[in-house]
Amino acid sequence: MTRDEQFEAMPEPPYKGILIMMCGLPRSGKTTWALQKGYPIVCPDAIRLALHGQRFVPDAEPIVWAIAEYMVKALFLAHHRTVILDATNGTQKRRDRWANPMWDRLFVVVDTPPDVCLQRAEVENDAEIAPIIADMSIKWEPPTTEELKEWESLRAPINVNRWAEVNPLDNRGVRT
Repeated sequence: MTRDEQFEAMPEPPYKGILIMMCGLPRSGKTTWALQKGYPIVCPDAIRLALHGQRFVPDAEPIVWAIAEYMVKALFLAHHRTVILDATNGTQKRRDRWANPMWDRLFVVVDTPPDVCLQRAEVENDAEIAPIIADMSIKWEPPTTEELKEWESLRAPINVNRWAEVNPLDNRGVRT
C-alpha cells in the first residue's frame, strides 16, 4: 500500500476540524501569530530540523511533507478541533495538497511586505533566506475565491500584518 493509500485509509474523527493555514513569506510573522493562539502547530521547518538538522535538503522534502500530513491528521484524530499549519503556503498548488474532507481550511494571510521580511532577516543575520524571500514574493499566489468557499461565512482571508491582528477563533476552535 502506498503512503497516499495508507493516509486515505486512516479513520476520520467524528467531527470536521479546522486547519488554519498560515500564508506568507518567510520572516513575515506567521510563527509569531500562530504561537499566540494556543492551538497545536505543525511546522515543516521544525520537521526539517528534527529530521536532518538543516533548513532545506531537496531530497528530504517528500519525507518532510509526508510527516507534516500525518501530524495534522494525527492531531485531528487525537480530538484537536483546530490545528495550525505554519508554512508559507504561497501557491495554490501547495495549498491544494491540504484539501481534505476531515477538515475545513481557514487561510490566515500574513501580508508583511517583502522589504520588511528582508529587513528582519538582516537583523537576524540570516542572509541565506534573502533570495528565498525574493523568489517567493515573485511567485506569491494569494488564496482564491474558490479556496475560500470552504468557509461559507468568510469570504476573504484573514489578513494579518505587523500593525493589526485578527483572532477569528476562540479557544475551542469556534468562529467568534
